[in-house]
Amino acid sequence: MKILFIHGIGFHEGSEQLLTWVPQWVHAITAAAADHAGLTLSVTDPFGPDALPAGPDGKSADDPGVLYYEKLIGDHDKPDGFAYLSAVASLSASLLATKITDAVGAVADRIGNAFGNLFTRDRGLLDSLVPQELQWKAREVAAWAVDDDLRKKLRNRIAGEITAKDPEVVIAHSFGGLLLYDTCLFLDPDLLRNRHLITLGTQVGNPLLRREFNGFQRPLKCRHWFNLYNPHDKVFVSSLAHIRGENFTQIVTAHHVGSGHDGAAYLGHSDFAALVWPRIHNDLAAATPGTAVRTLSLAPPPPRPLVPLAVTRKPVNRALLIGIDRYTHPAIPTLHGCANDTFQLSATLQEAGIDHRDIRLIHNEHAIRASLLHHIRWLLEDSEEGDHRILGFSGHGHRRPAYDPQSGAPLEMHEILCTHDYDPSEPDTGLRDADFQDLYANLPRGVHFTIFLDCCHSGGITRSGGPAIRSFTGPADIQHESSKWNADLEMWEQGPLLKKSLNAEFIEPGHESKKLNELWRKLDLIHSNPPMSHAQLEEKLKATPNPQSAEELHRREHALYYGSYGDTRRLGRATPLRDLRYKDYDENAATLKVNYPKEPTGPYLPLVFMACGETEQASEYVHGAVSYGAFTYALTLTLRQIRKTTPRLSYGELLIETARKLRTLGYTQTPDVLGPPDQLSAKTPFGAPPAPAPAPPASSAKSAPSVKSAKSAAKKAPAKKAARKKSRK
Repeated sequence: MKILFIHGIGFHEGSEQLLTWVPQWVHAITAAAADHAGLTLSVTDPFGPDALPAGPDGKSADDPGVLYYEKLIGDHDKPDGFAYLSAVASLSASLLATKITDAVGAVADRIGNAFGNLFTRDRGLLDSLVPQELQWKAREVAAWAVDDDLRKKLRNRIAGEITAKDPEVVIAHSFGGLLLYDTCLFLDPDLLRNRHLITLGTQVGNPLLRREFNGFQRPLKCRHWFNLYNPHDKVFVSSLAHIRGENFTQIVTAHHVGSGHDGAAYLGHSDFAALVWPRIHNDLAAATPGTAVRTLSLAPPPPRPLVPLAVTRKPVNRALLIGIDRYTHPAIPTLHGCANDTFQLSATLQEAGIDHRDIRLIHNEHAIRASLLHHIRWLLEDSEEGDHRILGFSGHGHRRPAYDPQSGAPLEMHEILCTHDYDPSEPDTGLRDADFQDLYANLPRGVHFTIFLDCCHSGGITRSGGPAIRSFTGPADIQHESSKWNADLEMWEQGPLLKKSLNAEFIEPGHESKKLNELWRKLDLIHSNPPMSHAQLEEKLKATPNPQSAEELHRREHALYYGSYGDTRRLGRATPLRDLRYKDYDENAATLKVNYPKEPTGPYLPLVFMACGETEQASEYVHGAVSYGAFTYALTLTLRQIRKTTPRLSYGELLIETARKLRTLGYTQTPDVLGPPDQLSAKTPFGAPPAPAPAPPASSAKSAPSVKSAKSAAKKAPAKKAARKKSRK
């Protein structure tokens, strides 16, 4: 078995180091395969016939089983500037986050970006918190992330060595897996096509590095990719469970050796040995004539065959509807219409054809954070093209700061869905986008994932009297931490944040979404005029020029992702995965579109319907003696009416009709939506289907003449006409 080892960072290429880790890896592989799978694996000597490492020369490596690249990094000038220092600090922060929260997948949004100015303030703070070895590793990873020239050289080295050495199996540890993934994505997507890939302790899934691949992560083109994931590995490692593919398998290999990052401990793990080596052995044996193929019950089944187009899978539509009227924290006011909203929306969805068994409702005491995350996984699992998955939330929304873990100063703002057990004074309660971003960011293209949020976003003040407002201020001491007194105005205002204007370069200046612009014009007219019919709205639209400049439209679209102040992590946007400059993002997208034409070029963006604008308040509506969310009531009323009278509306048209209903009911809140233009133009699953084409008349003795007989009659017509004229004479 010809295996190529790609090591991680940490001086692995000196002769002494090579004679340590390479034999350890070979022994771990062969011993574990024998002990846990009963296989005797013959691994090609990685050092060649003399059993000694040749060592790197900076251009090529003679060892058949080791891929060298450290000299490229060592000879390259270290980058300088704020981007590099910020990347180092952010990676170090991700390590701190895993120590504090033990939630590797959420490190970026929690405090991952907290250290952008750490090096410029006091390097000693980092030195006291992060070991020197890990700081060095963070610097090397950061150099790769910000230095395009170094990145290209490493891609060429990886591709050239694998092509020249032609291994059957590639084992990539830590940073080596990151380099290999980057090479296959942007340089040679067919590099591993006929090979097996094993990655262990890799940083490919770290949120701070996923953005380098435009957020969406895909399985590579190989025979099978096995990723070994250790939840105790603290070296910037994250799970890759969000990757979907018939040729991808993640195996949990928990251990505590070497801070959980030891390569030999990964490769010697019993679950890996029992599940992976039999599969690889069988695949290689099947490709070699005369070799016996051994079938083990522990081996994963072979990939399922492609489903023929004639028997394509029927779309699976699901809905998760959450309604929370009561909360455990005394500072959160009680609501009255949220559970009612879920029944109202469920009835409407069932009328549209979604089976009641595919709709789940969660209310009050059952709607705690852990339960909601579990049910969101159910909602989105196995999603494929054509599926409609709907998440509805009715309850309190909140907006509160995340903090710098060292200074305690407000770092950035987060939108929060208030779960039943939400505590405004505890940073890890409620639902933030970071908590379920991985569950939707890797959805396949063609899935219709729609989120209906009947709550507020701003955490505004609850008015006494009148309809209930689905927002609250939170404890005064917590609010004070993100507030500042304006002596000139004699008013409180939002205080300065450490992380101001999140990714100001996300959308290119001058960019204008034509579809969003059209929706905004209609929404603005609805909001600023008395109630209008659909026809009146269209006439008003034609007669009213667009009052907003391209710059204003640009700011408005950017605010949908990052809030009006540019500092808020908003729900359903996966903003940490969109933190590249628009120029870099577009360049990556162009390459990915060529190399992976059937895959998305960025993180999935759901359709997010919001009951009100960011600075507005979502109200409740009392229908007789029954309370509903005003937005949900207007939405479901619209859906029921169009189902009976009109063909299916697009999602954008649905928003406009819902806004008109709200205005008719006397509410000033203006709903909004964010989503890809093609999704906004897509037809909803609601409404009456298009009328069928009229059936041709049944055949009879008096049926219409055939084409042939019609032509014959046309030829005879002039002769008959002449005969009639002659007889008249």
